Amino acid sequence: KDVLEAMVDQARKECVFIDMPESAMPAFIGKGGANIKQLSSEYDVEIEKSKKNASKIQISGKEEAGKRLNL
Repeated sequence: KDVLEAMVDQARKECVFIDMPESAMPAFIGKGGANIKQLSSEYDVEIEKSKKNASKIQISGKEEAGKRLNL
């Protein structure tokens, strides 16, 4: 049980979901995805827009990257 709880805790540190107003999404993504590509490269994370919820963004990466992003 402790091992499973530790795994879940680590997964929570490595994957976050952010709700963003749909009106702000184009500026966040950037032309041709340029802003997302830059953030992904700079912070060594993966950023994906949810297909089910147009206002939700998933950011995943190592725990250290989340700390640099202040998540």
